[in-house]
Amino acid sequence: MTSLAEEINNKFANYFSIILKYRRTYYLIIVVSLLCGLLFVNIARKRYTARSTIFPTGQVSDIGMLAKVAGYMPMDFLNEGMVESSSFLFPDIIRSREVLVEVLTTPLEFHKGGELIRITPLEYFKANLNDATILRFRKRVKVESSLRTGLITVSFTDRNPEFAAGVVNLIVDELDEFNRTKRKFKAKENIEYIRGRLDDVGKELAQIEDTLTKALEQNRNYQTQGSPRIRMEIESLQREYQIKSSTYTMLAQQLEQENLKRRRDTPIVSILDRASPPTKPSFPRKKLLTLSILLVALAVGTLVIFYRESTGKAGAPAASQQNLVSCIREDIVSIARFFKGRK
Repeated sequence: MTSLAEEINNKFANYFSIILKYRRTYYLIIVVSLLCGLLFVNIARKRYTARSTIFPTGQVSDIGMLAKVAGYMPMDFLNEGMVESSSFLFPDIIRSREVLVEVLTTPLEFHKGGELIRITPLEYFKANLNDATILRFRKRVKVESSLRTGLITVSFTDRNPEFAAGVVNLIVDELDEFNRTKRKFKAKENIEYIRGRLDDVGKELAQIEDTLTKALEQNRNYQTQGSPRIRMEIESLQREYQIKSSTYTMLAQQLEQENLKRRRDTPIVSILDRASPPTKPSFPRKKLLTLSILLVALAVGTLVIFYRESTGKAGAPAASQQNLVSCIREDIVSIARFFKGRK
């Protein structure tokens, strides 16, 4: 046990001695890496990410949600009521070709080079409307959904912060318009179907009513004097009349509900936060980039000095952790004196 501890201590002592021997190489690698990182941060083109948050407007059934998540139920197979009442499919709608084409061809107002201009995103990208352009645009549009809260975040990144915010707001507006159009079309179809069924049931109800009236006029005392067959026929007509009458009443109520629903003009997409031009760039992130460069520089520096040590002929002098700290402190003092003397 003692020999193992001594071996570990000796290895650490060797590592510290190597670091102490090539510490200036370490300094050089770190300084050069940080300078390159700062240069990159200053010359890199800044990008801004605009975001908008959509509040969920409905709830999808548990079976439908599980099937959608598992990939067993494609969008085309979902029933229309689920599409209308839930925001679960909003990400798929946003990424659809129909919505993206509308966004690409709708003019936006924003400042570019200090001048207020009004152009479409397609003109801004200087591209043609084709599958490749739509695919590239779809990749830049980010849609994130929270399974816990149901909130949907739409984001877009561009060098122009006003343009990025305009694109996000345009996407949300097109999503709302898409849902409104689909709902009105669906309501119109429902009204036409219910009205057609109401007319058919009304005609059937009138025929049954006429037949029942004639049967009762011909057999006024059927309950006491009529034969069992006549009583059964009249009772069957009465039951059929009640069923058709209930069906007619139910269809009339559904038609009235659909008419009221169609007249309502409430927004389907509830916007929690509209996108505004961001003031801070999302790229490059100075703190994260500096920390990453520092970690990479330390790793590269370690590899370099151990490679130099493995290919060197002279052995490394004995050193301890205290010696390493003392040497680094002396180097810092020397650097401070150097810059002080330059002043």
